[in-house]
Amino acid sequence: MSVVKLSPTPWEVLCAYRMHASSESIVNALQELGGGDVNLAAQEVLIDCIQDELCMQYPPRSEHSQIVLKRALKLAEAQSVEVSDELYNVHCQAIAAPASSFRADEFCWSYKTLAYTPPECPDAHLECTAPEHWMLRIRTPPHPEVQPSPQGHRRVTLRLSPNMGAGSTGCHDWGAGYFLAELVLSYPGLFRGRRVVELGAGSGC
Repeated sequence: MSVVKLSPTPWEVLCAYRMHASSESIVNALQELGGGDVNLAAQEVLIDCIQDELCMQYPPRSEHSQIVLKRALKLAEAQSVEVSDELYNVHCQAIAAPASSFRADEFCWSYKTLAYTPPECPDAHLECTAPEHWMLRIRTPPHPEVQPSPQGHRRVTLRLSPNMGAGSTGCHDWGAGYFLAELVLSYPGLFRGRRVVELGAGSGC
């Protein structure tokens, strides 16, 4: 059985940005969208991510935006492709944004948004896109080539703090939580109509 590698979609790039995926993975995805370059079309996708309405309402850490934009601009300039004035403006605005503080007495709140699509058939199973956890993807045997899209998706926004020194371990997204969500959504019949208590057992990443 041959496996067809699909190019990322703008929707997947947006999910990656909302979920604080690494700047390298986001820019690599943009480069694939641009056919090997961070061209104007790819730059427009990045601008749409930064200016996404949900990200405006529930903003990721300011440093995240700055690092992604810096990497994208650096690569575009190295490739000698045209860079839009709007992208430069968005970068300047990101630089001017106040940086998150990491003082021990502050929680440094920011947001991550997870997109997922509930299984629609018993043969579907959920696949966590480790290690970046861009989104939880549904894979169905008859149509493995179908790409994730905004249609029919649901989302969960998490308010998190990376400041472990402030005692905020309960406000951190642990890797085990993603796989627990994968289990619940893959086998909804096991949980439907039941009361579930999840105990923080400390399995972490």
